[in-house]
Amino acid sequence: MYSISKSSIQAEPKITMKPFESKLAEATAPPNAQILGVITTVVNAKGTVLYHQRSGSQSLFPSSPPIDANSAFFLGSAGKFITHIAALQLVERGLLTFDEPVSKYLFEPSRHRKRKSLSVTS
Repeated sequence: MYSISKSSIQAEPKITMKPFESKLAEATAPPNAQILGVITTVVNAKGTVLYHQRSGSQSLFPSSPPIDANSAFFLGSAGKFITHIAALQLVERGLLTFDEPVSKYLFEPSRHRKRKSLSVTS
C-alpha cells in the first residue's frame, strides 16, 4: 500500500491539467462511474511532488467516502508487473541476464532462472 501525506504535497501545484481533471472527474462520478477511483502524482527526480490529483470513491458501496490523501488500495498482482519492468530495464542496461540463477541476487537459495521467474502464471 502506498499513501502520500498531506505534508509532502505542495500547496500550489506547478502543473495545471484542467482538461485531464475534468475527464477524470467525469469518469469517476457516481452513479455510473467508469473508474472507481484514481490518484495521480507526478514527482521529479529530487522527490518534489509537482502534481497531485485524486478523484472517485474508496469502494463500490454507494455510501463510500471520496478518495483522500490517506486512502489505501489493494494492488493485487501489480507488483509483478512493476518488478518485470524493473528487471527488463536492468537487462536492457546489461546489468542482468535472463539465464542467471536468481540466487545470485536473492538470499534464499533457488534454482529458478529469471526467464522462468518473469513468466506470469497467475
